[in-house]
Amino acid sequence: MALTTILSKHVGAYNQFLITTSNTGGTSIDLTIEFSEDGTNWFADSGYTTAVSIASGSYNAFASEVEHHFYRARVVNTTTGAGHASAFTIHWNFVNDRGSAAN
Repeated sequence: MALTTILSKHVGAYNQFLITTSNTGGTSIDLTIEFSEDGTNWFADSGYTTAVSIASGSYNAFASEVEHHFYRARVVNTTTGAGHASAFTIHWNFVNDRGSAAN
C-alpha cells in the first residue's frame, strides 16, 4: 500500500494533538496516523495499525493520548481502486495547555 504524507509536524512543545480528516470526495479514503521520536523512525498510532477507511462525506477525528515529538497523517495514494486519495480536508490543532515551553 503506497501512502502519501499529507501532514507532518514536529510537535515537541505541545501536549495534545488533534487531527480531523474530512472526506469531501466521491470515494472513500484510507488514513493512517503515525508518530516518531526522531522524525525518521515512524510507528502507527494505536487504532491506526491498519489504515482507517473514511467514507465519502464522513470524517475521522484523532486526539492524542501520549506525547510524542512528531506526528503525521498519511493517505493511500494509488489512483485506482477503493481507498485512493480522493478530495479531503485536514484540520489540525496542537495545544499547549500546561504552560509555556520556554518556562
